[in-house]
Amino acid sequence: MAKKSIIEQIAQAEQEKQQLTHQVEKIKARDRQVEQKKRTRRLIEKGAILESVSPSLLSLSNQQLQSYLQQVLQTEQAEKALQEVSQAEDTE
Repeated sequence: MAKKSIIEQIAQAEQEKQQLTHQVEKIKARDRQVEQKKRTRRLIEKGAILESVSPSLLSLSNQQLQSYLQQVLQTEQAEKALQEVSQAEDTE
């Protein structure tokens, strides 16, 4: 049986390279999809928590809610409370 010519070897190597590149792209796409699902779940959970803490927020538009949260959460008292909660979680 004759050895493959260099041209055939190059063609085969290029084909294998394309297959591996495609596999890498599929893996990256799957990883992006997993990360997107995690993000979606996190956003839904945090939104549900927000609604449960203050049901009156449901009547606000998205823009009103954003404005409200910015005003409330950017106070010195809110920053201090956030630090306290974060530190308490770290010690548990």
